[in-house]
Amino acid sequence: MQCFKRQIVYLLIALILVEGIVIPSSSSDPPYWNKNWKYKQKIILPISTSPQKSIYQPIDIKIDFEYPCWAKNSSYNSVRVCCWQNNKWYELESQIYNLNYTDDTHIKSCGLVFLIPPIANGEEEYFIYYNDEETPYAGYKDHVSIEDRHYYFEPISGLSVEGDYYEIRDDGEIVYGVGEKGQVLNRKLSQVVIKMKPGTKKFDILNSDLLASFAFAFHRGTEETDEVSSDQKLISKDILVDGNLMVSFTITSASNGGEIQTTNIYKYYHSPVEPKRIVVHVHHEILKDCQVEGIENVDGRFGAIISYHSKSSVTDKMCFGSILPFLHVYEEDDRVHEYKLQENPETRDRTWIISYKDDCDIGSKAWLSYDVGKPGKTHGIILSSNHNLIDKVGGERDGVEVKVAEKEYLNLVGTEVDYASITFGRNSFEPYTIHDLTIPKGLKIDFDAEFVTFQNATFKDVDIESSFFQPLAKARYQTPSSRKGEENIYTLTVIPHLTGRIGSFPILSNITGLNLTMLKGELYHNDSLVETAYSYKPFIGFQVFKFPSLKPGRYTVKIYRVFRNTSKYIGVGVVNVLHDTTLHIYCTWQQNIKFKVEDQYHKAIEDVDIEILKINDIIERYRTTNQTIDVISVPFPLFSSYTVENFSEISIVDLFKISYPYIAKIYYKGFLVNTTIIPKFRSYIDITVPLYDLTINVRDRLGFPPDVRLDVTLTSNKMMYPIDLKPYYMGEGRYRFKCIPASTYILQITSGGYISKRIVEIPTENNLSIDFNSQYILEVDLLNRRGEPISNNDYNIIIRRDGKTVSEYKRPVSLPPAKYTVDVYEDKTLVGSTLVDLTTDSVIKIVTSISSTVYNGITIGGILTILSLLILLYLHKISFNSFMKLLTITLALLSLVFPWWNLYASTVDHEIWKTSFLYIYPANMIEHLVVNGEQYFSSATIPEIFTGFLQTLLLIITIGLMLMGISFIPNIALKKRYSLLLVSISIIFVIIVAAAFLIGMGRLAQLSLGSLQGGGYLEVPMPYGDTVNMKAEWGLGLGFYLIIFAAVVSITAGIIDFLRSKGFVSF
Repeated sequence: MQCFKRQIVYLLIALILVEGIVIPSSSSDPPYWNKNWKYKQKIILPISTSPQKSIYQPIDIKIDFEYPCWAKNSSYNSVRVCCWQNNKWYELESQIYNLNYTDDTHIKSCGLVFLIPPIANGEEEYFIYYNDEETPYAGYKDHVSIEDRHYYFEPISGLSVEGDYYEIRDDGEIVYGVGEKGQVLNRKLSQVVIKMKPGTKKFDILNSDLLASFAFAFHRGTEETDEVSSDQKLISKDILVDGNLMVSFTITSASNGGEIQTTNIYKYYHSPVEPKRIVVHVHHEILKDCQVEGIENVDGRFGAIISYHSKSSVTDKMCFGSILPFLHVYEEDDRVHEYKLQENPETRDRTWIISYKDDCDIGSKAWLSYDVGKPGKTHGIILSSNHNLIDKVGGERDGVEVKVAEKEYLNLVGTEVDYASITFGRNSFEPYTIHDLTIPKGLKIDFDAEFVTFQNATFKDVDIESSFFQPLAKARYQTPSSRKGEENIYTLTVIPHLTGRIGSFPILSNITGLNLTMLKGELYHNDSLVETAYSYKPFIGFQVFKFPSLKPGRYTVKIYRVFRNTSKYIGVGVVNVLHDTTLHIYCTWQQNIKFKVEDQYHKAIEDVDIEILKINDIIERYRTTNQTIDVISVPFPLFSSYTVENFSEISIVDLFKISYPYIAKIYYKGFLVNTTIIPKFRSYIDITVPLYDLTINVRDRLGFPPDVRLDVTLTSNKMMYPIDLKPYYMGEGRYRFKCIPASTYILQITSGGYISKRIVEIPTENNLSIDFNSQYILEVDLLNRRGEPISNNDYNIIIRRDGKTVSEYKRPVSLPPAKYTVDVYEDKTLVGSTLVDLTTDSVIKIVTSISSTVYNGITIGGILTILSLLILLYLHKISFNSFMKLLTITLALLSLVFPWWNLYASTVDHEIWKTSFLYIYPANMIEHLVVNGEQYFSSATIPEIFTGFLQTLLLIITIGLMLMGISFIPNIALKKRYSLLLVSISIIFVIIVAAAFLIGMGRLAQLSLGSLQGGGYLEVPMPYGDTVNMKAEWGLGLGFYLIIFAAVVSITAGIIDFLRSKGFVSF
C-alpha cells in the first residue's frame, strides 16, 4: 500500500513537473542579438535601475569568460554589451581593460565598463557577447582622455600658481585637473582634484570651481608652515588606463619628512550629463610615529574640500571661486545635520565652524554635501563606508570625523580672498574621552571615495547618489583574492503552474514579434528588484524562469501574465537560496483589494504605507494617494509555493497545501497603525486612523525667534520604521506638525552642533513653547584708529539685535547665534561700530576713532625736536653734521607713525568717502569709511607674509636708527674712524627699506589695484551689504617720503663726515 501511494505521488509529480525540470538554463533568455557572436553571458548589476537617477551610472565590473574571448587589445576585441528592453536589442558603448591573456589574441578575464542607458527602467536585461575569432572593429567614440600637463599662473609679480597635473577631458571639455606636484596659493598641489566649471576648454585657475584634496595631514605647530602633509613631495605617477569611457591613473606622494605616504588610484567615467564624478581609491600609510601639536583640530585628516573665493573690483585675474553657505552631513545618528558657513569670513585666524569638540561623526550613508541650501550648485564627498577604513594599530579608534574652518586670507582695497576647508579624518575624539593626538606608526587607511558635483541639486541628491556609489564601489573590479567565494554563484529556477498556458508562447512571440501572451517574472531581494525575466515555454511543456548568479539570501518572485500593454499579477513565492534551488509557484488570478484609509473626520489620508504579507514575507507595498479609495492588486491565495529537494519525501498535501490568507499592515509616518487579516474573498478594507496637530513656538535665550535655520524633527521609539517628521515653518520661530498619530514623541531641535530634546505626548500636548539655548562666546578687542590695542575698560560697549540692546559688554559674553551690531561709546559719543554674524565662538576686533597716544607723542615730539635742532643750529650750539644726523633720526621716527601708502575715494557728491592708510608701525592697513556723516573704521586683512615683511622693515629701520645713534658715542669709546662706517651702514639700511617697500607694496598693490600709484573707479562695499562706485586715487604716503628724505639727509651727513675726515670741511 505504501509503495502504491508513492507511485501515485511520483506520477502526479511527473504530470506537473517533468517537462519543466529539463529546460536548459538559457531557455528564459531573449532571442540572440547577433548570430555572428558565438557566446553570451548574462550580466547581473549591483544596483537597481528602476530609479531615474540610475541612468548613466558607470558599471565597472570584472568579467570571467566561460569560453576563449578574442581580444587583440582594449580597442580591437570581440566584446559587446547589449541591453534587451521592450522586445528590442540595444548595443551599448563599452570598454574593457586589464586584459588577462591566455595567448596572443585571447583573454580569459578583464575589467568591463559601460553606462546605464537612458532606456533603463528596472525591467531590462544586460548581456555580454563575445567570440573566439576576430570580429569587426566596434568603433566606439573615444569620449574621455587624459594628458600630463604643466600650469603656470602669476596674476601679479611674486604671487603665482604653478604645478604639474593630469588633465581629464570628457567630449572635449576639461572636467578635472588632478595635481601631481606644485602649489596653489598656500596649498600644495599633489593629490588635489580641481573641479572645472562646465564648458571649460582651457585649463585656468579662473575657470576652477572647487578643490578636493585626498592627502593625509596633521599639524606640528601653530603656523601654516607647520603642517605635515602627504601632498608635499611627489614620489611617482602613472597612467593606468586611457579608454573610451574611463581613464585611470595613480599618484604616490609623501610628506617632506617621510612621516606619511599616500598612494591613490583615480578613475573618471564618461558622463554625458550632470552630475560629474571622479572616484578615488585612497591609501594612506603612516611611516613614523607622529604627535599632533599646535592646531589640534588638524589631527589627521583623510581628505578635504577646499573652497576659495577671490574677488576684485579692479582686475578680473583675481575673480574666481565661491564659498557656499551650507554644509550637510549624514551623521552617526542616521540624521542629516545642517551647518551654516560664512560666505564672507572676516577673521585672519582660522574660525572653526565645526571643531573636534563638536564630535561630528559621519554615519552609515557616509556622505557630506557642500551646497547653497536650495536647488543649485552642490558638491558631495561620498565614502564607501564610515567604518573599517583603518587598521586598528595602537588602539586607533574607527570612524570618520568632520571639521570645518574658514579664514580671510586677504582683504585689501578692492580685493578679497577667503577660503573654507571642510575636512574628514580620524575619529580622534568622543565625548568624555581624551583627545587622541597620537598617530601611530604602521596605521593604514583604505577607502573608496566619490567626489561629485551637481549644477542644480540639493543634499538630497547626494544622498541618492550614495545609494548607488556604495554598492558600485563594492562591485568594481577587484583582485580575485578580495572577492567572497559564495557571492553570485547560485541559480534559482522558478516553475509556474496553473498559468493558463493555452495561447501563451513566449518563443513564438520572440520569433514573430506579435503581442502574444507571455509570463514575466520579477526577482526581489530586500525589497529591491534584482532582475526581470520572461519565461521560456516550448510548444509542448511547462514554462520556466531562470535567475542565475545569485548570492545567498531570501528572495521573492512575482509572476505576471503580460498581454499587449497590460499585465496581471497572478503568482508569488518566497524562497531561501542557499544553493541551486527550484521553486514551484501556483498561479491563479489577480485579486483587487480596495483600501479606504481615513482620519477621525472622514478625510482620506495620503501617503499611508500598506504592506501585504504572505505569512511573514512582504509581497506587495503600496502608498496611498489623496483618492478616497486605493486599489492594491495581488494574486488570489490558492495554494502555497514549494521547493522539492527529495521526491521520495513529498506528499500530496505538500504539493497542494492551501495558502494562508494575506495580512495587511498599515503604516503611517513610521507607525504601525493597523494590522488586518484579509479574508480570501474579501475585496474591501475600511480603516480609521485618528490624527492630530502640534504647534511649537521656539525662542532663544534673549526671547527672539532664532536667527539661524533650525532642524526641527519629531520621532518616536514606537515607530516600526523610524523616520524624522518635519514640520511646516510658519515664520517667527513657529513650526507646525500636521496630521500625526497619537504617541509618545521625541522633539529634537538641532543647529550645527547644538542638540535639544524633549518628550512630547500627543494628543495631550498640542501647543508648546521651546527654548533654543544654543550660545556662542563673543569677545571684543578694541583698537584705536591706527590699529593699536586699547583697554576695553575705558569705553562702553553695547550689543544690539534688531535695534534692541541685548548686552552691555564688560567681559566675554555668551549670546545666541544671530546677527548683532556692536557699538563702542566714549561717554555718550559713538567711536566705533561693527556688524557680527555670530555662528561660532568669535573674537572680533573693532577699530575705533580714538586717537593714538604713540602717534600723537612721536608727532609732537618730532616737530618739537626739529624746531629745537633748528634753533640749536642757528645758535651754533651743535655742528651742522650733528644736526643732519639728528634730523635723520627724527625723520625716520616720524615715518613710522605716518602712512607709507594711502588711498582716497569718494562719490561725486562726496557724501560717501573712504581712506586707506598702510602703516609700518603697527604693521597693518586701516580703512576709514564715512557714509552720510557716520564713520566706520576697519582693519584690512593682509597676508601674513606681507605683515611679516612690514615687521622686517621696521626692524631694519630700528637697527639703522641704533647705528645712527651709536655714531654719536664719544670717540674714546668707539674710535673716531668707526663713525663714518656706522653712518654708511645706516644709510644702506634706509635705502634697503625704501627699495624693499617699493617692491613689496608694488606687488601687493598690483594684486589689489593693478598699480602702486594711480587712479580709477572702485566698487566699495558698504557696512550693510551694498556696494557704491567711487572715484579713487592712490599712491605712496607721507611716511615713505619721510624715510626717503631721511635717507637723503643721512647721505648728506655721510658725505660731510667723509669730507671732514679728509680735512676738506671743518663744520
